[in-house]
Amino acid sequence: MRLVSIDNAKNGMVIARNIFTSDGNILLGKGKALTEDYIFRLEQWNINSLYIEDEIIGEIEIDELVNEQTKVETIRITKEAMNNIRNGKMMNSEKVRKAVNNIMEELIQNRKVIVNLVDIRAMNDFTFGHSVEVCILSLLTGIDLGYNFPKLKQLGYGALLHDVGKSTVSETLLYKKTELTPEERKEIEKHARLGYEILQKQEEISSVSAHVAWQHHERYDGSGYPRGIKGAEIQEFARVVALADAFDAMTTDRVYREKKVMPHEALEYLRDTGGTLFDPEIVKVFIQNIAPFPTGSIVSLNTGEKAVVTKVSKDFPSRPEIRIIQNSDGQRLTEPMEKDLRKELTVFIVGVLDEIEAGKLLSIEGN
Repeated sequence: MRLVSIDNAKNGMVIARNIFTSDGNILLGKGKALTEDYIFRLEQWNINSLYIEDEIIGEIEIDELVNEQTKVETIRITKEAMNNIRNGKMMNSEKVRKAVNNIMEELIQNRKVIVNLVDIRAMNDFTFGHSVEVCILSLLTGIDLGYNFPKLKQLGYGALLHDVGKSTVSETLLYKKTELTPEERKEIEKHARLGYEILQKQEEISSVSAHVAWQHHERYDGSGYPRGIKGAEIQEFARVVALADAFDAMTTDRVYREKKVMPHEALEYLRDTGGTLFDPEIVKVFIQNIAPFPTGSIVSLNTGEKAVVTKVSKDFPSRPEIRIIQNSDGQRLTEPMEKDLRKELTVFIVGVLDEIEAGKLLSIEGN
């Protein structure tokens, strides 16, 4: 299994993971062979990438923190809540409560599982999928920070609804494909304050959770918005969500950005900005839950070999299990060799192949 962009999708490639619409319906199911018509449909839905089966890489099993159906249902609830607010109605706080509780239960059950999968989401529904991923990442961090159940619930509500103020922003502006003008950026930045005001009026949403919407764009050194507060002036939940928000935004396709950042690059950025943009203690906890080289990544080793990551341990995320598919002379191995980098102490990952490089290695690019 490997990830390809829609631009490099070809007839005959077999889908390795279900692709959902934002309403929870399967757009294309696992095992379907791509056709020109299917590729066109994916483009119409603004699906920018998808997982495909790959004979050379072989079967790879991925442990999920939160199952697909829970994510899809939570996206649906988030979309409904924001649409209700856009139309001047109250959101259903009970549905939000149940959605957050379901995510918490699955995360607690899967404590040993690491964030290890690229999320596939429709670009025209980015805000809703993003909100769910931010909620998952924030709750994971809260669990490792030792939050009790009531605190986790408040963090989860704030994280899931952190962008609720965007329901007051025109969709044309939200999904604009070109760079924002200074005036447009100011308009979008209003979503932080407006989100706080919206959540203050909602049943079952505490002021603590509402402050997440107001403060998730504040930065530890005072360089954020809307008020430029810093350090401990920023509510702790908002400091957690700020990290999750930034990480997901960096590692996910966006309509206005040509290329997303790879997970190991995003983690390096967070390490470098801990103490300036982000709370350094929360950064330390946050990065422990993220696989720098997710399952399915094609990596270069210090030995000159190329390999695919097959399993990542939460205890040693930078030392995954790998399957070597090319030797140091550049020759494809007829029988790939399995290695566990936790035991191979002289072998290191020195780079990650991008999609084009991986395609060439697997003799698919250009066919």
